Amino acid sequence: MMPNHESTQTINSGSQLAINQLLQLLEQGDEAQRCYSAQAVGQARITDAAPSLNTCLYHTDPDVVVDAVDALAKLAVGDIDTLEDIALHHPESDARLAALEALSAQAGGAEQARITTILMSFASGRPEGDDWGVSSDWDDWWDIQLKAVQLLAKKPDEETVRLFFLLLEDEPEPELESALYYGIGQVSPQWLNDRYQTGRVMTRRKLIRALAQSDSKIATIQLFKAMSDEDPEIRRAAVEALCRRKAIEYQWDIVLRLCDQEQRVREAAEAGLDVMGELDKLSQAKLYSLAQKAPGAALSTILALMACHVDAPDSECLEWIAEQLHHDDPAVVYAAADFFASTKYEGDVYSELAVQRCLKHVERTTLPVSLRADYIRLLSKLVCQRDAFLAAVYPVMQYIVNDEQNDGVLRQAALDLLARISSYKGQQYLRELILGLAAKGELIPVNQLDTDESVQESGNRKAEETASAEAVELNSESSPEPASDILELEQLLAAHEEKFSALAEDDLPAATPTSTLAAIQQTNVEAMLSCPKEEQAPEQHVLDMIEELPDNYTDYTEIVRDHFDTSDKLELNRKKVAKLPQLGNKLLAMRALGSSEQPAAVPLLIESLLGAEPSEQVEIFGALARLADTVNIPEIKNAIGAAANTLYHGDNVSKQAATRYLAKMPLGKALPLLLLGARDQHEHVRICSLMAIEQQLEKHTVRQQDRPALNAALTKALHDPAGGIRKLALKLLADIDLKLHLDILLEAAISNDEVNEIAASSLRHSKEEVLGKLAGLLPDLDDHRQPLAIKLAGGLLS
Repeated sequence: MMPNHESTQTINSGSQLAINQLLQLLEQGDEAQRCYSAQAVGQARITDAAPSLNTCLYHTDPDVVVDAVDALAKLAVGDIDTLEDIALHHPESDARLAALEALSAQAGGAEQARITTILMSFASGRPEGDDWGVSSDWDDWWDIQLKAVQLLAKKPDEETVRLFFLLLEDEPEPELESALYYGIGQVSPQWLNDRYQTGRVMTRRKLIRALAQSDSKIATIQLFKAMSDEDPEIRRAAVEALCRRKAIEYQWDIVLRLCDQEQRVREAAEAGLDVMGELDKLSQAKLYSLAQKAPGAALSTILALMACHVDAPDSECLEWIAEQLHHDDPAVVYAAADFFASTKYEGDVYSELAVQRCLKHVERTTLPVSLRADYIRLLSKLVCQRDAFLAAVYPVMQYIVNDEQNDGVLRQAALDLLARISSYKGQQYLRELILGLAAKGELIPVNQLDTDESVQESGNRKAEETASAEAVELNSESSPEPASDILELEQLLAAHEEKFSALAEDDLPAATPTSTLAAIQQTNVEAMLSCPKEEQAPEQHVLDMIEELPDNYTDYTEIVRDHFDTSDKLELNRKKVAKLPQLGNKLLAMRALGSSEQPAAVPLLIESLLGAEPSEQVEIFGALARLADTVNIPEIKNAIGAAANTLYHGDNVSKQAATRYLAKMPLGKALPLLLLGARDQHEHVRICSLMAIEQQLEKHTVRQQDRPALNAALTKALHDPAGGIRKLALKLLADIDLKLHLDILLEAAISNDEVNEIAASSLRHSKEEVLGKLAGLLPDLDDHRQPLAIKLAGGLLS
C-alpha cells in the first residue's frame, strides 16, 4: 500500500496527481525512473519526497544515490546516519561529495555539532591507513577535502579556524589555500591583514580576495590600503570590493584610481563608481583637475568622462582640451576630439580643429586600422561649418575608398561617413559605386544608316587598323628582346605543365580561397612553383648531428625528433588557415546605405536590386531591413516583390536575408512569403522564416483568414529534423493559442530533448491541465518519452 503523501500546502489536483506519480517511481521504479524522479522532486522542492528519497540512499546504482542525495541537499532534509555512512564508505567520490553537501545543508539545527565534526574529519585530509582511491590516477580525497573546507568556511567557529591554521602549515594547493583564507577571514580578518604585510604577490592576491568577502572594518581599511599596492591585480580587486560594499568614505580615493596606469584598474574604478551612483556626481571642475595631473595612459579615460558630463566646461578648460588635440598619444587625441563631438560646438573653431586633427590621424598609415576607422566614425559626430567640413572630408574618404588595397574595415568606415553626410557629391559617388554606368543616366541607342559616305569612312578605318596591325607585327619581328621573353615564358610553362596536367579546370584553386581545402590546395601549388632550396634545412643538420651521439643519449634524441615533428604539424596547421576575401566597394557601399538613416538610400537600394548577384541581394535586403527601423517612407515596401522572387529562386543565404527584410514589412503581405520560407529545403531558411514570423507576431495580430495556414505550418515545423526549428515552433504555437494546440504541444515536449528544454515555460499557463495529463501518461510510457515527461513535470512543479 502506498504511503500517504499529503502536502502541507493546498495543491491543485493536477499537481498532486503528478507528485504522487513521481513518488511512486522513486520507490518502485527502475534506475532511470528513480534518477529522473529524484531530479524532478529536487528541482520542484517537494519536501514530502524526503522519505521516498531516503529509500534510494542504499541503492546499488551510484547514479541513483547521487541524484537522491542531491535532491535531499536542495530540500535540506535527509537521514543523518545514512548520509554520514555514504560520506565515509561509499565507493564513488561523487556520492561522498553529494553527501557532504547534504549534511552541510542541515547545519544550524540540533545536529550542528555532529555535522561540524564530520566535516572537520574530512577537512583534515586522508586518514592514515585509508587506501581508498589510491589506485586511480586522480586522488579523489583532494576533492573531498576541498569540499569539506569550503562548506566549513561558510560559517566557521574557533575550532574550525584552528584546523585551518594547521592546514596552512602544510603548504596546501592554491585552491585549497584560498578556501582556507576565506574561512579565516570570516572570524579573524586581523590575521589576514598581518599576513598580507609580509606575503608574496600571489599570496597577497589570495588574501585580498578573502578580505573582500569579510564585512569587518579591518578588512575595509586593508582594502583601502591595497588600492595603492604595486600589483595592478590587487589594486583592481580592492577597488571592486570597496565599490561593492559602497564605501562612500573612500569615494575620492576610488576616483583617484581613474588615473591609474593600468587600464583594468581604471575600468574597475569607473564601473564601481557607476554602481555606487557617484560617477555622475563628479563635477566638471573635479574631472578637469584630475585630467591635468593624469598620466598619458589615463588621460583618455578622464576626457571620455568629461565628454559625458552634463555641465558645460569653462573657457580655460576648453582651451586645455583643445591643446590635447596635439597630444602625441593618438588615444588622447581621439578622446579630446570626441569631447568636442559630444558637446556639439556647432560652427566653433574647436570642432574645426578636431576635424583637422582627426583627418591627420586617418591619413597616418602607421596607426592600427581599427583606430583609423574609429577616427573616421568620429568625424560623423563632429559638427562644424558644412561647406568647410565637406571640402576637407570628402577627398580623403574618396581616396581611401578608391584604393582597394586598404583594409575593408577602413573602406567601410569611409563609406559609412559618406552615406551619412547628405551631400549631392557624396550621394552621387555612392550611386556610381553601386549602379556603375547606369548611374550616369540612360544612354539612347542610335542606329546609323549605312550611306555611301559612312561605308567609305568605315573602309578607311579598317584600312588604317590593318596598317597599324602590320606595323606592330614588323616592329615585333625587328626587336629580339620581347621574343626572347616570350620564349623564356613558354619554356617555364612547359617545365611545369606535367605537374598540373592532372588538374581539371574546375579544380584549379581560386586566387583568394574561401575554404580550408582551397587554401591547402593553393599552398601546395605555390610550393610546387617555388624554386627548391639547394641548401640543407637546419633541422636536418641537427638530426644528422644527433645520429652520431652515443647510445646513452637515445632519450635525448627522441625528444629532439618529437620537437621537430610537432613543429612540422604546427606549420601544416598554419597552411590550413583560409584567407578571407576582401569585399569590393559595391558591397560595402550597400552596407553603408543601410546604416545611413537617410530616406534617399531606399530608392537607390531598390533600384540596385535589378540584376543583382546573390551576394549583392544579401547586402541590399539587410540594408533595407536596417533602414526600416530608422526611416518611415512607403517606398521601402517596393522590394517585397524582389524578396518573393528570391524566396522562390534564390540561394540559401539570399533567402535568409529576404526573410530578415520581410520581418519589417506589413504582416499581410509578408506572412504568405514567410510561410513559403518555412517549407524551404534549407534548414537555415526555415528557421529564419520562423524567427521573422516571431518578430511579426510581437507587433501585429494575425488576420483570421491567415490563421489556418499559420497553424498548419507551425504544426508541421514541430516535426522538423532541426531541433531549433521544433523549439521555436512550440513557442509560437503556445503563444498563439495554447489550449487549442495543447495535445500536440505536449506530445512534442515529451518526444524530443530540445523541445523539452523550453516546454515548461511555454506550457506554464495551462500548468494544472498539463500535469494532470502527464500523471495519466506516466504509468503507460515505456520508451524515451518517460524521462522527458518526468523532467517536464519537475519543471512545471518548480
